[in-house]
Amino acid sequence: SRIPDNQWNELVNSKAKPLVNKGIAGLYPPGSTFKAITGMGILESGISPYATVTSTGQYRYGKLIFRDSHKYGHGVTNFAKSIEQSVNTYYYVFSQKAGVEKIVKYAKEFGIGSKTGIDIPGELAGTLPSPEWKKKRFKKKQDQRWLPGDLINMSIGQGYVLATPIQIASAYQAIANNGVQLKPTVVDRFVTYSGKVENNAPKVVRKLNVSSKNLKLMQNALRLPVSGYGGTAKLLRIGGYPVSAKTGTAQNTGFVDNHSWIAGYFPSDNPQIVFLSIVEGGGYGGVASGDMALKFILKYRDKYVIKKAQAEMQKKREEEEKKKQQANNKNLAKR
Repeated sequence: SRIPDNQWNELVNSKAKPLVNKGIAGLYPPGSTFKAITGMGILESGISPYATVTSTGQYRYGKLIFRDSHKYGHGVTNFAKSIEQSVNTYYYVFSQKAGVEKIVKYAKEFGIGSKTGIDIPGELAGTLPSPEWKKKRFKKKQDQRWLPGDLINMSIGQGYVLATPIQIASAYQAIANNGVQLKPTVVDRFVTYSGKVENNAPKVVRKLNVSSKNLKLMQNALRLPVSGYGGTAKLLRIGGYPVSAKTGTAQNTGFVDNHSWIAGYFPSDNPQIVFLSIVEGGGYGGVASGDMALKFILKYRDKYVIKKAQAEMQKKREEEEKKKQQANNKNLAKR
């Protein structure tokens, strides 16, 4: 049936873009969720995870000033602390030491700037900026130059870089899965009219070309935003159920407040589920998106961990009771 023209025009012209599948076609600056990707590029460039910077609240490059996530800074910061407290200055400094080639190389390694290949139509590739990309993107010569500020902004998921939620989720899936990135799917099996079942088996997209040592460093660091004293994702601290996560607060145009991101996986020691939440204009990542993620994690734990364990305990009790009854019956028969 038709809908009135005024309703259709309202949907098409809405700034909220309700007709866009945001998970696969929403393009957003990923904010600090991108630091896991930049961080891998920094580690893979040979920079020690124990190398430090001093965060004072702002970073000066020439006449430009780049802010940190905390007004008064975070003090002396190494790699682990940079993930725990989301320290921008660490990425400003060490992304330049690593160089744009390394940062772009490892962003590509994670699939940023290319489609994941998910089995539903309409996916977009996003934008992974680079000196070559900038030359093609802009017509004027003065706009084509790659500037130090471009890498500084990109290092914290700002500037020209744009990603879809499924791309960021896939990047964290690869980290959780020890470097093996799988193709995301919506359909897990097909059943024909005749009843034949065709399973949509997991397919490996790529194995990250990163060292197992650095991958372990990243996995350990991603526990800290939840478990660490100064962690930005402490909202996800659940007793006996460790969660790994990274928050993101992304500046954007068109919204009053920042986009709120959080991405991660659980349980940390044996990952089963990767999650990602983004709230458009939701503000700080550890609050709006963190709250949504917490609801999801608790629901999953209650349904698939606690209730499953209770069901197994009940089944075990019933089996033991059955064995006792059988033994009693045998004793009665002997008498």
